[in-house]
Amino acid sequence: MKKKENDIYLIDGNSLCYRAFYAIKGLSTSKGIPTNAIYGVLNMLRKLVKEHSPKMLTFVFDMKGPTTRHEKFKEYKVHRQPMPDDLIDQMDSIKEFISAYNIPIFQKEGYEADDIIATLAEKAKDKGLSVTIVTGDKDALQLVDKFTKVLSPHTTSDKLYDPKGVHEKYGIGPDQMVELMALMGDSTDNIPGVKGVGQVTALKLVTKYGSVENIYKNIEKIEPESLRKKLKENRKMAELSRELVELDRKVPVKFDIKEAQVGEPDWEKLAELCRKFEFNKLLKEIMFRGEEQPELFAEKSKKGVSNIVEVNEGGRTIKVGLDVKSLLASSGDGSSKAGKDFFDIMIADYLLDPSRPGRDLTEIVLKPEYNISPGEENDTILKLYNKLRSLLEEKELIQLFQDVEMPLVKVIADMEKEGVGIDVPCLKELSQQMEKNLAKTTKKIYSLAGEEFNINSPKQLQVILFDKLGLPKVKKTKTGASTDESVLRKLAKSHELPAVLLEYRVMNKLKTGYYDSILQLVDKKTHRLHAKFNQAVTATGRLSSSEPNLQNIPVKTDMGKEIRRAFIPGEKDMLILAADYSQIELRILAHLSGDMELIKAFEKEEDVHSFTASKIYGCKMDEVTGEMRRAAKTINFGIIYGMGPFRLAKDLEIELSEAKLFIDSYFKQYAGVKAFIDKTIKEARKRGYVTTLLNRRRYIPEITSSNERMKSFAERVAVNTPVQGSAADLIKLAMIACHDELLESETKMVIQVHDELVFEVPEKELKNTSGKIKEIMESVIKLEVPLKVDIEAGKNWLDMKNI
Repeated sequence: MKKKENDIYLIDGNSLCYRAFYAIKGLSTSKGIPTNAIYGVLNMLRKLVKEHSPKMLTFVFDMKGPTTRHEKFKEYKVHRQPMPDDLIDQMDSIKEFISAYNIPIFQKEGYEADDIIATLAEKAKDKGLSVTIVTGDKDALQLVDKFTKVLSPHTTSDKLYDPKGVHEKYGIGPDQMVELMALMGDSTDNIPGVKGVGQVTALKLVTKYGSVENIYKNIEKIEPESLRKKLKENRKMAELSRELVELDRKVPVKFDIKEAQVGEPDWEKLAELCRKFEFNKLLKEIMFRGEEQPELFAEKSKKGVSNIVEVNEGGRTIKVGLDVKSLLASSGDGSSKAGKDFFDIMIADYLLDPSRPGRDLTEIVLKPEYNISPGEENDTILKLYNKLRSLLEEKELIQLFQDVEMPLVKVIADMEKEGVGIDVPCLKELSQQMEKNLAKTTKKIYSLAGEEFNINSPKQLQVILFDKLGLPKVKKTKTGASTDESVLRKLAKSHELPAVLLEYRVMNKLKTGYYDSILQLVDKKTHRLHAKFNQAVTATGRLSSSEPNLQNIPVKTDMGKEIRRAFIPGEKDMLILAADYSQIELRILAHLSGDMELIKAFEKEEDVHSFTASKIYGCKMDEVTGEMRRAAKTINFGIIYGMGPFRLAKDLEIELSEAKLFIDSYFKQYAGVKAFIDKTIKEARKRGYVTTLLNRRRYIPEITSSNERMKSFAERVAVNTPVQGSAADLIKLAMIACHDELLESETKMVIQVHDELVFEVPEKELKNTSGKIKEIMESVIKLEVPLKVDIEAGKNWLDMKNI
């Protein structure tokens, strides 16, 4: 679209800021700085420039403090909520971006943005310009004429109001909008209007008499009498409302047409701001504006595969690249070890800030803390290598990188290449059976609901559960009453349908997410599944998996467990062996906290949940009931995840007061755990991060947030991460040690899920190999409590026996 030489766009900054703030939720930098309003305003500005190509552009903002309208009416805008703190925090930054685009900003103390816009519009028309006002505020519609339009921005399509558009919307012309609003008032701005006169009545009056003044000239003609009485009683308010509504077109502001010309932005300043607020996509556009992107930032970075660049350091050759695992897989090298001779930029970046997404070469190189100017690929990789290595050393992460993460790259590459055997006929049979069960369950749901509907539609389910069946609305969401799992579990106590819906969801997830998914992903020739294990995703340091997500199989149910039956060894004379760390997180908690009671329980090889139950209930171990042990188990694991009394009361279905007593009793018995939690939170507030046994870091900037909910979440993360992250360190050490020990044998590591390692092992070597694995895993690191590994083996991953 060509720029129109006589067009000027006047943007209502406050209107756009509010719209952006409420339209985008939860967007912030990796340090917890809110950016939703900044991001939204930038998107709207860029959309406007792209679609309308304005030649002249200005932003207009309100300033804090009373205005001329407050002098006329003290209650003006008295009911309006103050600007949210998170939006206030972003306003200066929004203006910084606008200034970096070299767009002038108008604001004047004592005057509202609407009045400044009205004045600028008049001045612009005097200079022969046509005006487009960008705002979501209907007050601006009174300014519309043959030279002035109002553009109301929307996420889907913008609405442009000319005189005809205003008449279509309100039934009157723009010149009568002031009269309409004076009569009907405006609750948002606390403009009183005529009490008892709404939009319909006001519209009839304005259509017939034209103006407030003319209405009162003809007051005795107005029927019915009740309306005439309202108008008479509220005459002063109607006239005052008209004064308040009408925009001032003579605000003392200077307007230089040259300043509003759209010119070249300050690209350097924009790039600096994009780095600061982590707007990487926009940063890329700025960095490569009008130029063809180098190969580095095109196809290769999308695939996550780059060249290997060799660096000489102290007589040793270091191979530097991005996503070394993919490079090893593509090279087909099955013998080399990716250890200290490799430097993976993606893994280094992950260790330096595990919470922040974006690990392709483009996103890494543009991160502000690295301060790298991108260029030719090999040159950029070398710059990143020097910077990242320096930062790893500075933050004492180099040992974790060299001794754990880099050797693990090769281990994972071999696991993915090896894959695991799948019993395809068995899986097909399970899938078919699940399909039959789903059909039966669907019929039962329809019968209980009394009609057929889309079971997977939350809206249709809301209608059935809450409107038709009249079940209580437990929890609300943006789209109405919630139908999530926790809600259905509560509702299942009073009606059969929610319980059946829960069964349906479990079956449907298994059928689509696992049975069908694995059948699609399994190698058709070898019948082996080559799932992906991701090393640079989770904030705690744990591995994640995809294609499919083996970490998320719902094994707490019999239906979920059944899927493991299809995982088998690739050869007839082999077995599946699973080695699982027993209660590893509780053991790590005992080690980190140094709590003598917890340490004593593990040293004596007590059932730690029964041991805890005996402590908090004040009874002997042999007096602990199953119910008491269950409660203790919930508390034991809940403490690691920062569980409070509300969550405990909910999980155990007990009174809040009882839950508080349980937690108080727990901390009284395990004083060392309470001290560890308090110390960890205190240190996290001071340093901004927490560490694991191997010094892995996780930054938690939200821990100093003024938002209480955000701060509480951060405190839970601060406690959980050292425990869960240390468990991640431990399993990674075990994976490396087992892999290296078994490298030349027929036994292969094929799966890692949480605290469990799965192997395919020759049946004849089972006793010897299982002993080796157990010894390696239990001695891979020294803790204050003994590590314990449970080992099972069998013909598939479900039917297994203890060894």
